[in-house]
Order: sequence, then structure tokens, then C-alpha cells
Amino acid sequence: MKITSINAFKTQYSKKTQTDESKNVLKSNIQSRNVPMLNQLQTNQLIDYNYGHLLVNKKNNVSFKGIEKIGSIVPSVIKRIPFEERLASLYEIIGSSDVIVAAKNKKTAQTLLNKASGVFDEVIKRIFFVPEENIPEAIAVVRTDLAPGLINLGENPILITNLEKKNYLVGPKSSIWLQEDAKVHIGENLGMDILKFPDNTFQFSIKEKSSENLSMLRPQFAIPINKTDDVKKSIDNINKKTFKDLFTDESAAKTFGLADVGGMKDVIKELKRNILYPIKRPDLYANRNLNHGIILYGPPGTGKTFVAKALANDAGAAYFEVNAGSLRGGLVGQTEANWRKLFQDAIDNQPSIILVDECDAVFKQRSSLQPYAADELNQILSLLSDLEKNNEQVFVISTTNKIEMLDDAVVRGGRLGKQLEIKAPSLDDIKDILEKQLKNFNIDKNFDKNKFAKKLFDKGLNGSDLKCINDNAYDMAFERLNIFEKIEQDLIKEEDIKNIILTEEDFYKGLDKYISQNIKASGGTKRRPVGFIQPETSEQKYVIVKKEKPEERFAAMG
Repeated sequence: MKITSINAFKTQYSKKTQTDESKNVLKSNIQSRNVPMLNQLQTNQLIDYNYGHLLVNKKNNVSFKGIEKIGSIVPSVIKRIPFEERLASLYEIIGSSDVIVAAKNKKTAQTLLNKASGVFDEVIKRIFFVPEENIPEAIAVVRTDLAPGLINLGENPILITNLEKKNYLVGPKSSIWLQEDAKVHIGENLGMDILKFPDNTFQFSIKEKSSENLSMLRPQFAIPINKTDDVKKSIDNINKKTFKDLFTDESAAKTFGLADVGGMKDVIKELKRNILYPIKRPDLYANRNLNHGIILYGPPGTGKTFVAKALANDAGAAYFEVNAGSLRGGLVGQTEANWRKLFQDAIDNQPSIILVDECDAVFKQRSSLQPYAADELNQILSLLSDLEKNNEQVFVISTTNKIEMLDDAVVRGGRLGKQLEIKAPSLDDIKDILEKQLKNFNIDKNFDKNKFAKKLFDKGLNGSDLKCINDNAYDMAFERLNIFEKIEQDLIKEEDIKNIILTEEDFYKGLDKYISQNIKASGGTKRRPVGFIQPETSEQKYVIVKKEKPEERFAAMG
């Protein structure tokens, strides 16, 4: 509903003195002690028609920045308008995606809205802020199909009397439908003990229509925050994604498996024998003590994470991927609890695969760990042992490029008892990776893949490098065919993309671009050159080359 633009204005509302009659009614209701506590919504949930993309949510904090400063002079007529009449006048114009918020000041309203954002199941497009000095925390009023909805945004309960001839306590971040004969009581010291409910509470009703026409005065007692245009853009993007997902043929969805992994044939063979086959045919492994943990180690970019995901896809297993350090919590015992929850979720959804990426962050030698980190490692070791004892169909794959740092108890049998090395790709591996990465590309028949693969191998590149180079090749084709200019001028057609053929020149230019960018990124830093691996020594396997000059560092690549 369209409303007239209104100016911000400060309101001072004199506290309404209770009559003796209202006090007697309140005391009578209190003595009934029929006051159930509301922990859940008393009404049906507000429907989120926009897939949870809230303007008011935990990630997008409410901000009142930019609102005009409220004036200090208020017409005397505004002071005499009861709070419930102001609410009713605003309720007349709000829609299902609007909210009325009342609090002492904007700062209090903003703080409590952010804390209680999860209670809003509807996208919030407009907020009408009503300053009210008699409200110690904050409340919100929303429109529902049946009756006005009251939301307690604060941390203390609110008393509702005479609702269906009963009394209710509305708990923090809870909401309730309100009929016009219900009375809201708000007090700073309102506690769970109804007998201690103070008499000096702020009381009001929530009505659907004000007693007088206050439309001309709304600019004086309410501050609007209108985000309708911003929300429309977000809703439009979400709806487009929904439409795409709705009409996408699931059978044509892009998935990948072990057959799409280039190189590492020996590693794939071991993964099949130790994880894939036991998941597919558990009956054949009933009398065997399976090893439930495998470590994949090797230099960065060789496809350790990729092969683990491909294995999970082929196995049809639930897949849980975590970075080793991401489960650490700030409270005592929270880290261990996070690991227990991860393993329990995997057990509840078995067969399942847990990938612990960069596992050296938590699997280090215990002698080098702080006490809290040692407790974390001990908890993980216990969880790994339980998988074997209970013969769960849960398998743990850990990745690292620092296997020499791992604790001996981690790599023993029954835990992560198998260690599979994924080496830098050989020339045949590079050819295999290139072939599989380009299988869906439209490539010029004159492109010599073997010659290009030899060039890649000579530069010491790996699978992750190839993905970037192939993407660069597409950029080169876009430039060659003026695709970027067509996009800029909105002249692009679907046929322009479908008919692209990548040439040999595109790939070599893509390679040159990747190498030049890598040199620039490496200059003056300790970053290793592309795909470079120093020969193994007896003490360590993977060493970052430390050269002073970029050209010397690049020379190591061949």
C-alpha cells in the first residue's frame, strides 16, 4: 500500500495514569493465577514467502542510519494521543511484510531487533518506528490473517490479560494474536512470579482501527524505514534461482565421480577397495575389521579434496566436509562437543564420508600442542576408535601436505590407518587430467592436446592449475569473438555462447596469462612457483622454495 512520504519527528508521551477501576480489574486477573507461559508462537507461524531471505536477520543487522534527527519540539496535540491509538492508526496501513516497532529510542529498537531477528518468518520491507518512553525494552506489531500479532522483542516477559478470559505471559522472542478486548501490561520488574507483578505497569490494547482519523498526524508520531526497493531486488534474484531449479532436469544435473578424476589411478584403486566397495556391498565385508580412516597426503593442488568428493558421489553416501580448525569453539568443552556432533550426524546418516581438510591443524604431535588442543585431539581419536568398534558405515578421509607433523596415534591402525600419497602428476597424468577436463569443451580439431600437455608438464603444473588455464582459454575466446563487448551493450545472444570453439591459440594465451599472473603474485613473497616441488630429502618432503628474485623463482619451473 502506498503511503505519503513523511518526516521524522520526536514524540514525548506522558505516562497514562491508571484508574482505580483498571487496577482492580488487573488485581482480579492476577489473583486468578491462570497465566500459562508462552515459549512458542501462540498463533500460526508467519509464512515466509521469500525463502528466508529476511531484510531483518542475523546476518543483515537493522540500521537506522540516515534517518532524520527527531525534532525536540512536539505539538501538544501529539502528546495527548494514547499509544494504542497511534498503534491502531499505523496498523491500518501496514501489510504482511511491514512491522511496527515501539521502544524508548532507536538504539534500543535496533539492538533488540537484531537479537530477535529469528522470530520474523516474513520478509520485512518496511519498519515503522514509534518512540514510546513507557516501554522499557521493545515490542513489534505485525499483521496476520486473523488478528494483530504482538511480538515481545525484549528479554523479559509481557503479561496479556483478558484474552479469551485468560491471562498469559508472553516470553522473550515469542508472539501472540491479540483481540481488541485483550490488555497488554509491560513493566520493568515483571517476573515469573505473578504475585510480584507490579501495579505501575504500562497498559494498552492493540486495535485494528483507531477511534479517530489520525492519518494526517502519522508523520509526527512514527518514523518510517522503507526498504521495499532493496528487498524487491533480492526477491527477484531468489525467484529466478527458484525458477531455474524448478525447471532443471535433475538427470542432466552436473555430477562427477571417480571416472572424472584424472591421474592417481593407484589412489582411486585403494579408495574403491577400502571405502566404495564396503559401502556398496557391506555383506561382503561382514566378517572383516574395516579400516575407517584414510589420509591423503601430497602437495597442494593435486586433487585430494576433489577425489574425496568424487568418491562420496559414486558411493551415494552422505558427505560432511570440514576444515580441521573450523570446529574450535571459544568455550571450554565446546570444541569437543562440535566434533561429537559431527560424528553423530555422520552416524545418523550412514553410509557417510567425513572429509577433514588440512587435518594437520588438529592432528599434530601432542607434545607440540597446547592443553586445549590436546583435549581436542584425544576426543577425535576416541571418536575414530568408536567407528571401528561399532563397525559403523562411516569413513573419515583426511587431507594434508604435512604428514610428517601428524601424531603417531592418529596414523595407527583402527584410526587413520591407511596413508595414500598423491604425488605431483606425471606427463601421462597431465594428459589424462587435460582430457577429462576438456571432455565437454567445444575444441578446434587442430588443437594438439599432447603437445599442450607436454608444455604443462614442463612448467610443473597440476590439476588445479589446469582448471584456471582452461578458464583463461575461455576468456581469450570471449575477447576474440567480442563477447564481452556484446554483454556490455546487451547485444549477446544464446547462440553466441553455444557456438564458441576454443582454438589452440586460446589455450596457449590462457597459459601465458596464468604464468604471468603467478609470477606477479609470487614476486617479493615466499609463495612457491607454480606446481614446483623440491625433491624429497630424508627430513622433509615438501619445501617452499625461497628465492629473492621473481625471475630466479620462475626459472625453477623450467
